[in-house]
Amino acid sequence: MYEFNGPNAVFVKFCHDYGKKQIDTGNLLEKEFANKIFVIRKELSTCIKKAIKDEAKLKADYKKVKSDVEKAKKKDTEDKQKCEQVHKQLSKATDGKKRQALEKEADAAAERAKKSEKEYEASVKVLETHHSEYYANMSKLLNQLEAQDCKRIQTMQWLMSRYSVVQMELAAALLQSAEKMKGSYDNINMKKETVSFIKDYQTNQTIPPPDAFEPYQMDIISRSRPTSIKVEEPAPSAPVVNDEKRTAYRQSMVGLSTDITPNTKVLRRVKVLYEFEPQATDDLPLAIGSIIDVLEVTDDGWWIGSHNGIQGFFPSNFVETLEDENEPKAGPESPQQEPLYAVVKFEYTAQGSDELSIQPGENLEILIKSDDGWWHAKNKETGKVGLIPGNYVEEIQ
Repeated sequence: MYEFNGPNAVFVKFCHDYGKKQIDTGNLLEKEFANKIFVIRKELSTCIKKAIKDEAKLKADYKKVKSDVEKAKKKDTEDKQKCEQVHKQLSKATDGKKRQALEKEADAAAERAKKSEKEYEASVKVLETHHSEYYANMSKLLNQLEAQDCKRIQTMQWLMSRYSVVQMELAAALLQSAEKMKGSYDNINMKKETVSFIKDYQTNQTIPPPDAFEPYQMDIISRSRPTSIKVEEPAPSAPVVNDEKRTAYRQSMVGLSTDITPNTKVLRRVKVLYEFEPQATDDLPLAIGSIIDVLEVTDDGWWIGSHNGIQGFFPSNFVETLEDENEPKAGPESPQQEPLYAVVKFEYTAQGSDELSIQPGENLEILIKSDDGWWHAKNKETGKVGLIPGNYVEEIQ
């Protein structure tokens, strides 16, 4: 390994020393500054919380005393008004017995009024005391907060001053090391350094051969459509299905053969979001913003559509359904045709998720007829859609 010496050693030492000084400075800032700031902030926060709590208690006590005064005043007024009413009744009374009863009631009312007045007077004095104590204590709380904040400011002032000193010391050390490094590099002997470097790095190792070009061979499944497949007509008593032909057809549903005759009934209209170039002869080209009439919708993501008189397959995730297209419409280039219907002759159990199980006597709507013997059909009762063997049904008018 190459050992640094001369100017290079100076540079390496400079980087090492400067890095160590930065680490030491960071540790100092964390130890002296961060901890002290945390402590002073915690003290200030505690002081503020205590002041808020004490203030709330003072206000609650003052409010209670004031409420007691209001109640005492109200009782004093009510008792005196009642005393007045009794004396008015007494002044108008002529009957001896009634007058004697009113005199007793008047004496009792006067006694209650006198007592209420004393209670009212005492509550006012208590309020005056609380009033003075409230503002005196509030002044103490403010003084405590002011003192704590002054302590915070003084601590921060000292910390910032100390921080400036540390940074200046670090900058001075950096400047001294940089000047030493500059002097070392100013005196570099370029020829000597080059010869020394080559000598140190001389080696007898042979040059390794370059890496060979070995590209990865991708195994990509072809997206070509299957050729037409004929399904043999089964015997009425024991119908059979050619599983190999059915499987080949289902696996190639990324696109259908050009021999199919799709239903021209428009299921919906969609707007093209992304451009699509045909990858097979029966693909439908898409241009951004074009409106496509959808003739067939399948779960595999490849739909059949029509545009400008051309029908073909296109990827459904390249389009979006128009919001106002709630009802199926027939496009101007796809005239409406009578739908095809058929009745099931033989029972068939679906062998895949894209197939449709059928029972004898069920009525189907034929959506797509293909010459390979596998048709797209819809059960009129259940609404389910899938592939069926065409020779298991009989078309009806």
